[in-house]
Amino acid sequence: GELTRVPAVAVTVADPTGAGNAYAGALGALVAGGRPPGEAAAIASAVGAAFCRAEGWPSAAETVWVAARAAEIVPAKSAGS
Repeated sequence: GELTRVPAVAVTVADPTGAGNAYAGALGALVAGGRPPGEAAAIASAVGAAFCRAEGWPSAAETVWVAARAAEIVPAKSAGS
């Protein structure tokens, strides 16, 4: 199989509550919707990071930030075991 490594989006953490759930939900929805796994994981990483940037639920304005951060991520592929 093939292993894809997707780096986390670096942010200053204000409140990590819900970040893992947001990542998992975004990843599942994107893959189920037909996105390639590496692309889905890059977007999900940015979604999870958005939940860490401020206390509480991210605002709708965060979607622009998420899209910009996801576009910066380049998944690295390697041979799996």
